[in-house]
Amino acid sequence: MKKIMKKLTALSICLSIIFSCHIVFADSKLDRMIDKKTSSPTVSIVVDQPVSGSSYCTDKRGKVGHTFLRLDDGKKTYYVGFYPKDSDAFDDKKVLCLDKAVKSKIRWNDDNHDWDVAYVYKVKSKTIKSVLRRIEKLDVKKYRLQSYNCTTFAADVIKDATDLPLPIKKTLWKVHPTIRKMAIELYGEKANILNFIGYCPGAAGEQIRDARITTKRFKLIND
Repeated sequence: MKKIMKKLTALSICLSIIFSCHIVFADSKLDRMIDKKTSSPTVSIVVDQPVSGSSYCTDKRGKVGHTFLRLDDGKKTYYVGFYPKDSDAFDDKKVLCLDKAVKSKIRWNDDNHDWDVAYVYKVKSKTIKSVLRRIEKLDVKKYRLQSYNCTTFAADVIKDATDLPLPIKKTLWKVHPTIRKMAIELYGEKANILNFIGYCPGAAGEQIRDARITTKRFKLIND
């Protein structure tokens, strides 16, 4: 019995080590699409828009979409996303409308996520390492829906860790009519979501659709 327990303990430790590493299962469709285009290491900005094909910053229910990074060094694939630590944080309308800060977390296995568009850079392996180091340093930042969200995170990592040109930029948020009405009813002009300029998945997705491509950069649309 003691031998069995020792083996189980050893197995548990091994599994713990494996899952603490940044090796994750990949989004198979996105992987196939990228692999079809290139065998080079890649860095990708991947966007799930709240309303596909629209620059709205939320849908009518207040869902904001998501932007995450896919990193492929030729040996491992990493899907990295920036989130509020509490998944229910935005049930609080103050957080949605007033840009309240909440605790953040970085999810290293952010592969099980829908997506609409992706902007893919062909890079060298050293660029992947630089991006990973930068992500580790950003692990302590607070999450703010408007001023430091998942799209801000992705943009900051690319800007700070590489010399790659960004296909996305800050813009005046286009607020869904349903959310605009709610914000005005709750907070009037204090609801700074109505006049906010920053990054968001909705606008980022449309900017990627319109972005320039080269032999070193391409975009993918998830039809």
